[in-house]
Parts: sequence; C-alpha cells; structure tokens
Amino acid sequence: MSKLDEDPSLAGRQRQLNIIYFIDSSKTHTLTMSLNQFRWVLGFFLTLIIWSVASIAIVFGLQSEKTSLEQRLQVALSTVFDYETRVDNVFEIAYPPQPKSATPPTDIASDQKKTASSPSNQLALADKDKTPKQPSVTGTSELDQKPAVLSQAEQAGPSVDEDEEAIVAIGRPNLLTHPNSLELKFDLTTRPGVDFVEGYIFAVAEFTSDQGEKLFIGAPKDIAVSDKGVPTQPLKATSFAIKRFKQKGLKFPLIPNKTGTFTKVHIAVIGTQGQAISSYDLPVKLHIGKQGWDKSPRTGGAAKSG
Repeated sequence: MSKLDEDPSLAGRQRQLNIIYFIDSSKTHTLTMSLNQFRWVLGFFLTLIIWSVASIAIVFGLQSEKTSLEQRLQVALSTVFDYETRVDNVFEIAYPPQPKSATPPTDIASDQKKTASSPSNQLALADKDKTPKQPSVTGTSELDQKPAVLSQAEQAGPSVDEDEEAIVAIGRPNLLTHPNSLELKFDLTTRPGVDFVEGYIFAVAEFTSDQGEKLFIGAPKDIAVSDKGVPTQPLKATSFAIKRFKQKGLKFPLIPNKTGTFTKVHIAVIGTQGQAISSYDLPVKLHIGKQGWDKSPRTGGAAKSG
C-alpha cells in the first residue's frame, strides 16, 4: 500500500526544495521553491555563466585582431612615409591638382559645340583627315611621366612585389651597422585574403672592395652564395611562418681585412619547395674602411649605427 493510500493528506502536494540558511548567530531562514522553479533558476545561471565566458573570449579575440590591424596600419603608414622621403613630390605626381576654370562646365560644353559646328572648323577638320596621321605625342603631363620620375624609387623597391599576385610583401628595410656585421631588418606582410604562409627567406649583399673586386655575402651563411651571387643551398635559409605580419632580421658578417662598399642588398622569399614568392632589391652605398664604417652612409632604406 502506497503512502497516498495511508495518508490522503499527501495527495496534491508538490515536491519542494527547502534551503535553510543563517548568518552568524542570527535566526535561521528558510527559502522554499518548487523543483520547476529551481530548474528555471539553475538554467538561468548556467546560461549567464556560458554567455559570460563566450563574451570574454570574444573580447580577447577582438583585442588581438585590433592589435594586428594597428601593426598593419603602422606598416602602411611607414611605407607611405618612406616613399615620400625617397621621391620628391610623389603625392603631387600621383594626384596632380586639377586646374580651376572660371567658366561653368555647361558653358564650356556649349562653346565647344558652337566652335566645332562653325564652317571654318569643319573645313579644318576635313583637311586634317586628308593629312597622314602621325604617332600620338600626348601624355606629356606629370601623371603620364610618373614612371620616368619614379624610376629611382622603382629600382629601390620590390622587384617581384610589384606583382599584385605576390602573397608576401617585403617592406620597410632598415640597415644597422655593427663593428663586425651589417644587420638587415624588414617586415613581411601577407596579401589580403591569404590566411597562412610559410617558407624560407634569405638575403644576398653585393660588396665591392676598394681594389675593385666584387664579392657576395649571404645571410644566413648556410645558403652558400656562388661567385655570381646565387645561393646554392636556398632551402637552408631562415624559415618563417606568418598569418598577417611579422618582423624579420638577418646579419651579414664582414669579410676580414677587406675594405670596400656595400652597393646592393637582394632580399628573397621562397616557398617550402623552393619556389619564388617575392623579392626586394635595396640599393645601398655603405663604405667600411680600416677605421670602421663611414659616418654618413646612404641607402635606399634607413641606415643606423648599432
């Protein structure tokens, strides 16, 4: 026989949760709630905890993304500033000011139509059609002459990175002179849309001694540069793996008892199978004598003493 049959007063009663609590020596208190209410309260607090953990993870992820975007913005600004310092009036060449005309555009258009429809101009156009056509000599504006004006900057810039398909760009090359070495620092930035890139990076410095002898120095030295400046072991170069941005550095050891001038630094990025990804040719003029480095070195990037 069940308890309900023994005690009819238990019929219709709900199971409840009683929480008894007290503070110090105060009287005890009782908190009573049904099991359904307890389930709702427990579900609410679990949802609140899960939401809080997810929010914290999202905040940390956004903070990391913000830091990465700030670094890329600084790289972009530094690149623009570098071009401004190496090429005079590069902004004015790229965006020439438009001449302001006092005549409204509608009046100019109507005047052009009237001039073109006049009998004298029609005869002139007919005579022009009879004359043999000469090659066009247009394009003498500052904008059309941009490649000629920027030829020095193009020589100092990336040789493969100009291709928009290059998945890794090399930027902000800096040279630091040390007593026994020449240090090269630069940035690697992936193309938008590329999630991950890995491979190898090396550099070859061209050195001309004071006696006229041309030598090549590789960094790292394990790439074994030939007499023509070509690495024979490129897969022994410095490995890298980046998602968006990374700063790298290489060091060229100085040749003992040799004085001369560094004239060019070639930076190359290759894939894990040795395929070319991008490169950068940096013209330099850094002379080292018996007393050390010259005080006023000139480079395509920036040179500092370390």
